Amino acid sequence: SVTTADGSAVVRIGNTSAICGIKAEVAEPNVNTPLEGYLVPNVELPPMCSPNFKPGPPSELAQVLSETVNKLLKGVRESLCIEEGKAVCVLYCDVVCINYDGNILDASVYAVVSALSNVRLPKITYDDGIVKATPDKTIELPLSRIPFSATFAIFDGFRDSSRPG
Repeated sequence: SVTTADGSAVVRIGNTSAICGIKAEVAEPNVNTPLEGYLVPNVELPPMCSPNFKPGPPSELAQVLSETVNKLLKGVRESLCIEEGKAVCVLYCDVVCINYDGNILDASVYAVVSALSNVRLPKITYDDGIVKATPDKTIELPLSRIPFSATFAIFDGFRDSSRPG
């Protein structure tokens, strides 16, 4: 686990592995969604995980993965409300691919979901416009909707020449 994070997890699917660390802070909610907090996923595919990735700005794949994880976790945002229209939690979910051997979407989703289930937040109260955190009292994140990701493929007409028949 990542000791500097509010929640973390390491996931391995085959030879693909990813780590997720989550940090939390308090913010004002969007006026259009006063009951929803913010979930900010960021998937990184550094050159160390595969020779296919180069240093520099996020690749198109990394951006698509971040956006897809964000869409899949939309239902989690409702559990981040502290006080309707006044205060919500913001969770920064940083996913780093450690080894890339395909299926990084599923690994990223599982890493974020596992880290979310591991999150421990200080007890936060809102009173007369003041947000107070009690670090010695921690609470788990109430997850009512947990997404699941499953990737598969069907190869029509493919014949493996290494197998007889």
